[in-house]
Amino acid sequence: MKLSRLNYSTIALCLVLALLDGLGFLFVNHLSGRRELANERQFMANQQGERFLEGVAYLSNQARAFVATGSLRYERNYRQELEQNQRILEATDSLRRIGLSPQEQALIDLAYERAMVLAQIEMLAIEERQSGNARSATDLVFGPAYDDALAEIQHPLRRLRTRLESRLAAELHEAGQHLQQARYAQLGLILLNALLMTAVLGYYYRRRVIRPLSEMTEQVQAMKAGLPFQHLASESEPSEIGELAHSLFEYSLTREQMVQYLWAKSLQARIATLLQACSSYSE
Repeated sequence: MKLSRLNYSTIALCLVLALLDGLGFLFVNHLSGRRELANERQFMANQQGERFLEGVAYLSNQARAFVATGSLRYERNYRQELEQNQRILEATDSLRRIGLSPQEQALIDLAYERAMVLAQIEMLAIEERQSGNARSATDLVFGPAYDDALAEIQHPLRRLRTRLESRLAAELHEAGQHLQQARYAQLGLILLNALLMTAVLGYYYRRRVIRPLSEMTEQVQAMKAGLPFQHLASESEPSEIGELAHSLFEYSLTREQMVQYLWAKSLQARIATLLQACSSYSE
């Protein structure tokens, strides 16, 4: 196999492994992002659930304070919360956007519907108090039915929190397992790449390139010292190293022929000189 072809193949294989390493890194980042997203969704669900209940409690407190005192300040606070701040509505929308299942979505809708029913009772109590019916208004927002309705709002939110915690915990566990497997796979690819480089550089190139070149160097030094050429094992290899070893062998043959030719020419010249000095046939 040609060393150039082997070199290209090795480079291509290294590029493929490097690409796989890069894809593994991206996949690990993706799984890490999924786990972080699950944590964020759980945190946001708890946060927005608390905000929902804060809005309900604030409306209830302001409505009760207005019914009890008749102070317009509490009425303004109530209407501002209901029409401008809208903590209940914003918390509901935020919960719907975090990616809920149909059952979880139904719990949010149920809590919102109950909060709106409670708000209607509170508005009715405010109108009764404004009309001078303080007793009727008090019965509406301080009676056991109102307390029950207020408590009923918390039930679907508790169930939602429980379902979300259970589902997101399962997602976190699954994402953690996939992340661990992806990290093991990425580590395996890195080790495979390292082993490949070690095998190519430490074994193949040493055996097929470095050792034959060292033998050829020793052979050249021996030829310079006048020693005969010794055939090399790498001459039969179908690679550039084999071609170089064969060329060295051909060079040694040419060199020997040249040495013999120069030796013969020097003897011819010596014989011609000796013959010219002779004055008879016997000499």
